Amino acid sequence: MNKYQEWNDKLVNKFNDLPIKFAFDDKQFKEMLKEMGLSEGGYKNKILHVGGGGYIKKTDDHLLQAYSTNRKEEYKELKKNENFMYEAFYWELDNNKYCITYEEAETLKALDLTPEEIKNNKLLSTAFEKALTQYLKDNEITIKMDI
Repeated sequence: MNKYQEWNDKLVNKFNDLPIKFAFDDKQFKEMLKEMGLSEGGYKNKILHVGGGGYIKKTDDHLLQAYSTNRKEEYKELKKNENFMYEAFYWELDNNKYCITYEEAETLKALDLTPEEIKNNKLLSTAFEKALTQYLKDNEITIKMDI
């Protein structure tokens, strides 16, 4: 398993350990409130919607904020490692089916990067070029020009 995938899996596990509950309809929302120890009439200023049907108690929001901050700081440091970024680019190219779409946008989006960042950062551009070249080779993709 590559380092990027290991890091990503670690993040998923840490996120899953957060006290976030999910509800997608009224019945689930009522059940979620009960699990949180809250009443239907007294929850209004006690929970936060975190997107995607997720809710967290306001008293636990600091845990989500710490997770987010730590993730960003770790990634900022990991982006300085060419091999890590090579593995990240390769994994996301494959995960986002580059061999079908030939679109780099989803890969960059998954890695919270822009084309400008890649162009303006020698480490990132080298890692991306290596990953793309290897990915194309591994998937036996050749680009022919019909001129």
